[in-house]
Amino acid sequence: MNIKIDNIEYFLKKISIEIKVLQTARQRYANQLAPNFSVFNYIHTDEIMLSRIIADLLNPDGQHAQGTYFLRLFLKMLSCEKIVDQLDLNTAKVQTEISTYKIKLQRRMDIYIQANSFDQHSIGICIENKPFAVDQPNQLHDYANEMEQRHPNHWHIIYLCNTSAEPSNISVSANTLQDWKDKNKFTSIEYPQLIEWLSDCKSMCQNERVTTFITAFIHYISQTFLGIQDMSESKYIVDLILKDEKSLEAALCVEHQLHIAKSNLIQTLNQQMIHLCSTRGWIFKESNLTENKAYSGFEIEFPFSIENIGFGLEFQKSGYQMPLLGVWMNEIQVANLRLNEQIRLTLTDLFTEKMNSSKKWPFYIHLQISETDMWLHIQNGQFATRLMNHFLKIETALKTIHSN
Repeated sequence: MNIKIDNIEYFLKKISIEIKVLQTARQRYANQLAPNFSVFNYIHTDEIMLSRIIADLLNPDGQHAQGTYFLRLFLKMLSCEKIVDQLDLNTAKVQTEISTYKIKLQRRMDIYIQANSFDQHSIGICIENKPFAVDQPNQLHDYANEMEQRHPNHWHIIYLCNTSAEPSNISVSANTLQDWKDKNKFTSIEYPQLIEWLSDCKSMCQNERVTTFITAFIHYISQTFLGIQDMSESKYIVDLILKDEKSLEAALCVEHQLHIAKSNLIQTLNQQMIHLCSTRGWIFKESNLTENKAYSGFEIEFPFSIENIGFGLEFQKSGYQMPLLGVWMNEIQVANLRLNEQIRLTLTDLFTEKMNSSKKWPFYIHLQISETDMWLHIQNGQFATRLMNHFLKIETALKTIHSN
């Protein structure tokens, strides 16, 4: 791309100045706009609560009182979108946390939709909601067996996730997943894709309070899963980029070089952590940070003798997005259920962020930081310092287990 460096410098300066102007205006009118106020600041947005919100919006009998509109728009996102025309949506029932009693296993489907088709077939849809947690062994495989027994050959599984669009092989084998896709029995949806659905819901909604809530939900998804702190700021930047040909050309050039800049910053983080760990006598065990793919990260071994466990950082989404921090276990310790439970109980109240757990991670939290702030803090060293402070708190707490 033949582009003058002066154009890039001018473009970056213009973006910086315009953002500062926008931020100043936002501060000046904060008492009128309340840009950071949201109902989602006051509710516990874990997997169960998000399932309840989505299920209520999908429910034709939900408190939104908009009938089948929201459900109809959602079903158009499926790989077999013709299912919308086959279903009598007035018969649809939407439930959460439904037990898999048919297969006699102690699992619960996050969201379960059942409805009659116009030819009187019963059709079932299972939504597996994975905003934060990782896949469990045979999870989707078991749900498919449950659905087959409830609705023979008339079912669909939706994998609603925060990261990659594919479930892991631990949940369902690659061959089985491909078979579902071939038969239009499976759809993967990433949380950011819900924004388009919710925006369509807003346009159809006839109630101001429901519209206000949907707007807040869109903002929550944008902030949590895309790292966008301010939708108006994001739109403003897009408008500046598209303002003229030179601005667009400069933005595209910056985008290409930004990937290289981020790779350099990740190398910096790697070196920062190696240095900081050495000052504590910790063993920086393994790092695949530079691979820039989902689940890349690093591990640190505990300096005291609880073997085969340690600290860790992992980016759940490619592009170094959605960082989690926690305590990992290898296959030897995973079977130690007592230690697993001790770790969870000891660390539950240690951080303000919501605690999660999985097979590998008996304890982990998602770091509450915007994507922009994360890169800035990597550059100035604050991110590595924050990680170390968290690891020190975990180490101090877990020493009580070791001493006991």
